[in-house]
Order: sequence, then structure tokens, then C-alpha cells
Amino acid sequence: MKFTMTAMALALASMGMTATPALAQDAAAQAAPAYPPVELSKKGRKALVDVQAAVNADAENAAALIAGAEGSMESAGDRYTLGQLKLTHALKRDDVAAMAAAADEMRAANVGDPAIVQDLFVKIGSMYYNAENYQAALGEWEKARAMNPGHAETMRLMAEAYGQMGNIPQAMALYRSAIAAQEAGGTLADENWYKRAWSIAYDADHPEVFTMSRSWVEKFPTDANWKQALAIYHNVGTHSDAVFLDLFRLRRAANALERSADYSDYAQLLLGANSPGEALAVLEQGKAAGLITGESMLQKELFDRANAGERSSGRETLDADAADAPSRNSARAAYNIGNAYYGYGQYDKAAEMYRVALTKSDVNRDVTQLRYGMALAMAGQKDAAQAELAKVGGEFTELANYWSLFAKTRK
Repeated sequence: MKFTMTAMALALASMGMTATPALAQDAAAQAAPAYPPVELSKKGRKALVDVQAAVNADAENAAALIAGAEGSMESAGDRYTLGQLKLTHALKRDDVAAMAAAADEMRAANVGDPAIVQDLFVKIGSMYYNAENYQAALGEWEKARAMNPGHAETMRLMAEAYGQMGNIPQAMALYRSAIAAQEAGGTLADENWYKRAWSIAYDADHPEVFTMSRSWVEKFPTDANWKQALAIYHNVGTHSDAVFLDLFRLRRAANALERSADYSDYAQLLLGANSPGEALAVLEQGKAAGLITGESMLQKELFDRANAGERSSGRETLDADAADAPSRNSARAAYNIGNAYYGYGQYDKAAEMYRVALTKSDVNRDVTQLRYGMALAMAGQKDAAQAELAKVGGEFTELANYWSLFAKTRK
């Protein structure tokens, strides 16, 4: 986020600060401004013409003339214009602190177009930021924000400074505010704003990365973005095997498996969870993608275990077992049958079994509630899935949020 002196010079030029005739022309001949006018007193005008000539020429006596003109400033317009000339003089010397003081004087005059001064605060803050003086940058941007509280770019810049200072919650809050302000008119904010927000949290290893990456994918739900967001969740923090298993299921649903290890690790977790049919399907999918060849010792073993487990799984009795599950006192039968149905892609039937399991007193509620929402999501029941996933607690809460977003954005 570099801001150059050339850019500042262009900003000053747009204010008419280098046009000497501007001070000499008759105020009555000027068109009525849209904001409170910059009106010069007779005494102030005379002093300011000499100051402007010296500043524009970068004369040696420019500073002395600026100081000498202070006593001749009678109107708010005089003080505003002297502030402009001080700003130009400071710019020629790369003196950012003097620029900031000059902009403060212009603001204090309370005349002219306030957007000009607001823009100066933003640009001066950017100079401080470039110099890694983040506290000073925030000071300038706070002034700009006070003049226009809903200015999205100012909030975004402040978020960047807070990120550099390690205040991640404040950085995220400001990024959210900036994005909301940018999108208030019904158009999407720049995708890079979303990506920059989660990357700040990611670099700091802060859990806000999950919230911000989901906000990004919600607005830009491409396969590539889903892959990156789920990879972030996969790699950040410590997860149990139970979380990893249902995260792999989400990654598969979102077309986000892309390495040989994704398929083999996923299959190992499924075999450990007694889901050989799903493990076999995952391995076959990896084989079709050219990532699982079955030639390595590990991959051959996984195929052998999955095939053997599937042959003895009793799939042919699954529907009969499902019909009997509601009458059982324990949740175990319905839960296990739900897992089997899920593995075979029979998501409506899986959802019904998880619902039955949730009616039993001995149910493992959090994981069963998660699986219930997952099955509904995979069955295309978006609203029901989101409602059920909102009930998930414990270690599966964050993962349930990703599944809920998947249900919401799935085409």
C-alpha cells in the first residue's frame, strides 16, 4: 500500500494550489461553491500572494514569509489557504509531520470542500503507513473517518494498520465494516478485500481466519475458493480424527481433494470408523483422478481392507435393519445405519436414521447432529440442513459452520 509524493503533488494540484492567479482574481467573479466558500480578507490576500509565489518557486525565504503571514490571517479562508501553502511547502521537503499539521489547519478553518481535507488525511496516513509508523497512520485515518464515518476505503486502510500492529480482532471488525459499507449499494466489494482480511488472520494464526474465509467463500463460492478455505481450516489448529473425517467429507463434496494423500488419509479414517463402502468409493474416485494407483504398499493395503470390509458389511440387510432401528432403546443402531447410508450416497435415508438416533437418550449428540445436518445438505435440503447444523456444539461447531455454508451456497 505505497503512496508516493508524486501522487500527493497531483492531489494538491487538483486543489488549485499551484495556480498563482487564483489568489489575485476577484472573489465576486467566482462561481458559488457547493460547500462553504473560501473567502479571503483584503489583508490576508495581499500576504498570501507573496507566500504563494515564494512557495511555488521554492524560494529560500518561503518559510519566513509563511511565518510572517500568520499575523495577517483574518478570515477562515485566509487560514485555510495558508494551510494549503504550508502543505505544498512541506511536500517539497518530504516532511510528513508538517503536512499533517497543515492539513489540521485546513480542517480547523471549516471552509472549502471537506472531501479535499478528508482525502489529505487519507494520503498522509498512507505516508506514515509506508514508513511503518502505524500509530501515526491510524491517527490520520481516524480524522478522515470522523469526517466521513461510512468511507469504506478509510476503514480498510485502518484494518491494515491494526493488522500490522497485531490487533487482529480490530482489524477484522474494520474489514467487515469496510466491506459492508462498500456493499451497501448492492454491489460486491472487491474480492481482494475478503482475501486480504482472512490472510491477515491466517498470518497471525488467529481463529478469525475461519470467519473471514467463510465470508469470502459465501460471496465468491468457486471451487478454487472452497479448496483454499477448507485447506485453511484443515491446516490451522489441532483437530481430532472425528473432525478430520467429516472435514474430508466436506472437501470431497466441494471437489476439494487434490492430492494422493487426501484420498489415502481419508480412506484410512473411514476404515477406522468402520465405513468400508465409503472408503472403497473414495479410493476408486482417487484412482479415476489418477492420484491413487494401488501400486504402493499403503494403497494396496487400503484397497484390500476396503474390499474385504465391504464384502462382509451386510449391505443387503441395511433397509431391514433401518426399519427396526426406531424400536431400539439405544441410538447406536440408527447412528451406524445412518453412517452406512451416508457412505453409499443415500443421504435422505441417512438423514432419517440420524434423526431417529437423536431421539435416543444415549446419543452422542454433537457428532450425530453434525451428521444429520451433513446428510440433509447432501440431499439438497438447504434450509433444513442449516437449521440442524446451527444446533451443533462442542468440537464440531466450527466444522458445522463450514457445512452450513456449503448447504447455503451449493448449486
